[in-house]
Amino acid sequence: MSLVITVLSSMLFIDKPCNWTCMARQVTLALGFCLCLASILGKTTSLFFAYRISKSKTWLISMHPIYQ
Repeated sequence: MSLVITVLSSMLFIDKPCNWTCMARQVTLALGFCLCLASILGKTTSLFFAYRISKSKTWLISMHPIYQ
């Protein structure tokens, strides 16, 4: 969705600037860019925590072997 907003905001840069389009350009481009960065950061954070959890489980299992 954020990439669509960013691409569509480029359509506002085609025409001759007026008061409304100048404000709309900045807002839509900033909104699309922030949504792109937020989704990338969210995905990176979730992958980081998933890796840490999987790594800590193997560490806990290897530290406490099960004796029969």
